[in-house]
Amino acid sequence: MAAVLDHDSFPQPDTSICKVWRYLTLPRFASLVHDKALYFARADRLGDPFEGSLPHLNVVQRRQLVESGQFTEGAVREWEQLTALMPRWSYVSCWHRSEHESTAMWELYGGKGPSVALVTRYRDLAAALPGDVMLGEVAYVDYREDAIPNTNAFYPLMHKRVAYRHEREVRAILFRPPPGEPGDGVDLSKVSTPHGHRVGTDIRRLLRRVVLCPSASLQDLETVERLLASVDLSPLLERSALADEPHF
Repeated sequence: MAAVLDHDSFPQPDTSICKVWRYLTLPRFASLVHDKALYFARADRLGDPFEGSLPHLNVVQRRQLVESGQFTEGAVREWEQLTALMPRWSYVSCWHRSEHESTAMWELYGGKGPSVALVTRYRDLAAALPGDVMLGEVAYVDYREDAIPNTNAFYPLMHKRVAYRHEREVRAILFRPPPGEPGDGVDLSKVSTPHGHRVGTDIRRLLRRVVLCPSASLQDLETVERLLASVDLSPLLERSALADEPHF
């Protein structure tokens, strides 16, 4: 069990021991503990309409390839169709690279109720995931001014607009296309795909710390304690540093 790290479309961090965080609601954490599985959401349901899309310059370059005779119109149409379908066939688990917890990440991904943050190292995340998952760092570019590599269909899924740079995202992708080929007469754009997949994960290898959200109640604390005790991981739990009392 280990994620794929040597795919050209998935840049690797400068160190494998960097900390990565996953902020999630308490129900989602309970599901992880009970099922020993991380939830991977379909990429087109992550909330960013640009997921899997191309910068403007890539579209211009694609048209230039047709005009120069290097590609036919039909080949470019198939390319465009594949690019459009990739977010519906790709399932994503998003992590935040940082040495410290983040108030912004709590607000964005912790939800309005009780939540936790999973803390691990990049190499431990990779080791805990199965071999059909690809893992790397997202690159951030200006979609009005920059182009991205276009030699692989995963490149658009590993790039985001610069407005999202604060997320410092480490992204795990599970690719699950429906049966069929573009040329076999099936309209793949109309084939239904699940909204998400639960991916078996070695949680003992994954977790280094579990941080309780700053607003957690005593009841929330007891719930997380019971969940971690059920898998003999109680020592990993700690309160958020943001809940500390200030000193004057």
